[in-house]
Amino acid sequence: MHEQVRIAGYLDASCTVIDAAVAAKRKQIETLDALRAATLQRVITRGLMPEGPLVETRNAWLERIPAGWSLVQLKRVAQVHGGLTLGKSYEGLEVVEYPYLRVANVQDGHLDLTDVTSLEVPPAVAEGVMLRPGDVLMTEGGDLDKLGRGTVWEGQLAPCLHQNHVFAVRCFPHKLLPHFLAYVTASRYGRDYFEATGKRTTNLAATNATKVGAFYIPLPPLAEQKRLVQYLDTEIGRLKAIQEIIGKQIDTLTAYRKSLIHECVTGQRRISAEDLAGVGARLPEAEACA
Repeated sequence: MHEQVRIAGYLDASCTVIDAAVAAKRKQIETLDALRAATLQRVITRGLMPEGPLVETRNAWLERIPAGWSLVQLKRVAQVHGGLTLGKSYEGLEVVEYPYLRVANVQDGHLDLTDVTSLEVPPAVAEGVMLRPGDVLMTEGGDLDKLGRGTVWEGQLAPCLHQNHVFAVRCFPHKLLPHFLAYVTASRYGRDYFEATGKRTTNLAATNATKVGAFYIPLPPLAEQKRLVQYLDTEIGRLKAIQEIIGKQIDTLTAYRKSLIHECVTGQRRISAEDLAGVGARLPEAEACA
């Protein structure tokens, strides 16, 4: 009985230390999330010189922008393409099988192509809903905080179509860079627009092509858009890499906690008074998780 009490005390103390370490690391991830969001918002609305001169826009969505920028509706610098409506009959017509993207394939900031569905349609129909590299994909419906968030199609599958619940926004190449638009839609500014204009139901929200086209884009000159995209790719990539390291550290600590409990309750680990006194000293080193 004395040994059982010692084991229980050791596990309670050890798990408390491990849980505190995991909580601290999750807090670090939250802090990095906030830093990413703040960086994105600053660069998208102020550029790389946030203290530079600003001009009034007379637009409630974004009242001031850097001098030399403009604020234009998306439909002025891109085309919003609807997708293929499913369930139509093409009886008597020659059809070809094509893969197509569904809402489930368009995730928050990335594409999930592990499960891509295909369907048969006439080539003439497919031509009108075929994706092109550089198209910015936006979902028509889903969770409110993900509505309208853009992901750039890089031509991972060719040919590939998109269904009507996924918009393909095709930027005019001499005016707007696809990756800049994707960053704008992911920023707090972009989120505020789509959350305010989205039509809400009980659990989901929806937008439409008209609202997407009416979205006001802070638009720097093309050369500056390139610089901003390069900066954000580097900076946000760096923050994501740190988060991945911390995530691996959390996984290691969680696995260590589970292993520790198993070893103690099965008798594989004997607990001494010295073990009780040294609780926390044997936690996995963070460097081992990098």
